[in-house]
Amino acid sequence: MSIKQVYSTLGGSGGRPLNQGVTEYTTILSSFGSTVTNEDLVTLYFRPNGGAFTNLSVYISANTLDVAGTWRLRVNKANVNNSVSITAATTGTFTDAVSSDTIAANDLINYLYTAGAGTGSATMQHAEIVFNPTTNYRVYAGLNAAGKTAAINYLYTDNANGSGQETDETIVQIKWRLAGTFKKLNCNVVTNTDVAARNLRLRVNAVNGNNVVSITALTTGFFEDTASTDVIVSGDAISFQIDQITAASTLLTAYHCVTFVPSSSTDSGSYGIGWDETSTGQTRFSGIGSSMFAVNLTEANIKTSVAFGWTASKLQVYVPINAASSAASTLDLRVNGVSSALTVSITAATTGEFSDLTNTVTGVSGDVLNYRIVNGGGGVLDTRARGMVMLETQAAAAVKIHPLMLMGVG
Repeated sequence: MSIKQVYSTLGGSGGRPLNQGVTEYTTILSSFGSTVTNEDLVTLYFRPNGGAFTNLSVYISANTLDVAGTWRLRVNKANVNNSVSITAATTGTFTDAVSSDTIAANDLINYLYTAGAGTGSATMQHAEIVFNPTTNYRVYAGLNAAGKTAAINYLYTDNANGSGQETDETIVQIKWRLAGTFKKLNCNVVTNTDVAARNLRLRVNAVNGNNVVSITALTTGFFEDTASTDVIVSGDAISFQIDQITAASTLLTAYHCVTFVPSSSTDSGSYGIGWDETSTGQTRFSGIGSSMFAVNLTEANIKTSVAFGWTASKLQVYVPINAASSAASTLDLRVNGVSSALTVSITAATTGEFSDLTNTVTGVSGDVLNYRIVNGGGGVLDTRARGMVMLETQAAAAVKIHPLMLMGVG
């Protein structure tokens, strides 16, 4: 069954600068504000099957470039069809609504930005692309996981950012709201001076899962567990763990990825995770899978365009710190700049998990979505593991869940 999904990359806090006279790369699944000229750091393996990419779009919030730029999809380090031209000195959303690119299992996927010599710069806030998988699955990725010399480090993996690491596992756990199977955990190690082999593993309900990647001592490159699977039920808490490393050594991955296959042919799960701290009385906005690196005071800079009919439900958030004591705080889903019925009320001065498991919101192709976080006043509010289940809908057909349970530590 074909189930469309949105993959989003976010420009980081304040947006990602786009310059003239450069060729740069970024991943399709990340908050990634920095400049990357080494393509190997951002290419992702798609497991276990292929599919087709369409509807590439990019949002530019500021632009003084006197030359046009190009934002395009790359497959196996080669240019393909999906591409947008960013007009000189022009802001707004640039979209390729025509092109399609078919990929095979194990292809490498990333974005390229390039512009000729000139003057000025532009700011990219976010880019989206629609993926229509051959079979019902979704890839989740996290960036820049680093082994720590002082402690075991816990990570999250999501669909739109991925820089979060904590020594407290509860902060990064994602409560997965779909039943299914995780498999093909992999990572790209770019720095490794550790003299011992280390493991990257999946965790289920704070217990080691079956998926585990063994990283050879003093070795960089691609590592994968091709055989193991972890079957989960709705409500299981998912996290990732990287071993403690030897003192004075370094172990760094450019990314880690895992594939999720839902149990039902009408389901497909997508999660995002991020971190956000709001000061007293503050209102902030974030993408539907974003982290602290893409939280914004300007809502227009953070909206995600969805190029298919959709249904959203099961909004949730984890709050580890809550000094907002004056009144309840709020997390809600915004559709075209308007708050929807999908809303979570966060009790004043109370920590823990909060959710809206009752309301459902539907929309159409062309809608733009984001989260809004309203601090109730009185102190800092720290939100983590926020997210929802998002479903593709098709005319005169059954609802199909696409794996967009978008979580945000934020």
